[in-house]
Amino acid sequence: MSKIFISYSRTDKSIVDEFIKQLEASGHPVWVDREGIRGGEQWRKEIVEAIEQNDVFLLVLSHNSIKSDQVRTEVDLAKESHKRIIPVDIQRVEIPTSMKYQ
Repeated sequence: MSKIFISYSRTDKSIVDEFIKQLEASGHPVWVDREGIRGGEQWRKEIVEAIEQNDVFLLVLSHNSIKSDQVRTEVDLAKESHKRIIPVDIQRVEIPTSMKYQ
């Protein structure tokens, strides 16, 4: 099964948690920032490594995530790492110009 990195806004945590449960129940290993980073480690480094080590970059799109600088940075890193980016709409949103290129 594909290893999946999930990029999302923390504001959408409850919706994302349900999605994670469904993916894991289907046998997909999921990396999410609040569980994949061990205490005391540099979170930026851990996120970069997680993006590079996972097969798929799942972008959870919402009004919150399209405004997040952190999500945009993760999308940029995924593109630079030649990761397959799969958008998942949890709300209908207009993709901002800062994310359209990827």
